[in-house]
Amino acid sequence: MRAARAHGASLMRMLPVLGMLGLAGVVTNSLAAERIFADGFEPCCRLGGEVTGLTASGLVLHLAAGVVSENMTLVANDGSLQLYTFTSTATAGGPYAVTVTAQPGGLICTLSNASGIVVSPSIENINADCVAGPPGLIWDGGAWDDANW
Repeated sequence: MRAARAHGASLMRMLPVLGMLGLAGVVTNSLAAERIFADGFEPCCRLGGEVTGLTASGLVLHLAAGVVSENMTLVANDGSLQLYTFTSTATAGGPYAVTVTAQPGGLICTLSNASGIVVSPSIENINADCVAGPPGLIWDGGAWDDANW
């Protein structure tokens, strides 16, 4: 508490000097912005990750986080590393889950770090790894089945 008073007092002594330099508005505005963000008005939280091995289009990821429900379709990129971020933001402290709702043709994509509690401004490690699917199987929207059933 004593350090906060000392910091505030030294800032008040500097304001006339900063005013002469034309910087007082910048300092006071940034301090006001910090108070707003510290009070919980900061938009939170972005979720995403990386995709590897995506050689066919059609991968659809679904984010469920509180009231947020968003699908994201990713296109093939010759298997190179591809970064993605959902456009919706999630609430800090709430649960999130990302699932694969559609597999790309001939591939099986699995997720790591696909669920948890939102604890930081961004979660960037919800990763998808895509590999060639077993021959003779087709994706039926929920499970791999034998193509001639």
